[in-house]
Amino acid sequence: MKLSFAVFYFALVALCALQRLYELKLSTQNQMQLRKNGFARLPEQKVFGVMLAVHVLWFPAMLLEFMYAPLTVPNVLAQLALGLFALAQALRFWVIVTLREHWNIAVMGGGVNLSFVTNGPYAWIRHPNYLAVIVELACLPLAGGALRTALAFSALNAIVLWRRMAVEEQQLMLRQGYAGAMANKARLVPGIW
Repeated sequence: MKLSFAVFYFALVALCALQRLYELKLSTQNQMQLRKNGFARLPEQKVFGVMLAVHVLWFPAMLLEFMYAPLTVPNVLAQLALGLFALAQALRFWVIVTLREHWNIAVMGGGVNLSFVTNGPYAWIRHPNYLAVIVELACLPLAGGALRTALAFSALNAIVLWRRMAVEEQQLMLRQGYAGAMANKARLVPGIW
């Protein structure tokens, strides 16, 4: 492994971790504002706790595999993974900008504003933030040769997200017009599933 790539990779993982910390802070601020408007966090602690564990443990697993047991990944595949990771970051930023003060990491119910978003990435799919997470969890480890981390955490994330999306959509279906506006949109990839 070249030292320059190792430095780049560690910096990229560190930036991703800092981004997650910023998102946690933003989410906390947004949740406080939503609570002032009558929203409440839904009781999904089991799903959320497992999701949180997957996302936190992903970082050390990826770095440990990168340092001690990386697999050789063809350059073209590593570059593709980095490109997809960058696109996932752009998608996540688009989601945050689109949702503004409604973006947070919890599923919130109730509230005085029961509208929903149909613009931005939501014009094409129902869960663009989850798509960004799926791509991120697979591609960042893959770029560093941490194929086992990419596969294991992608599988764990899929199990958690399946339940999380169901909880979230159950809440969204309570909003008038949501089913009609989103029924023909895919959950994650336009035209698929």
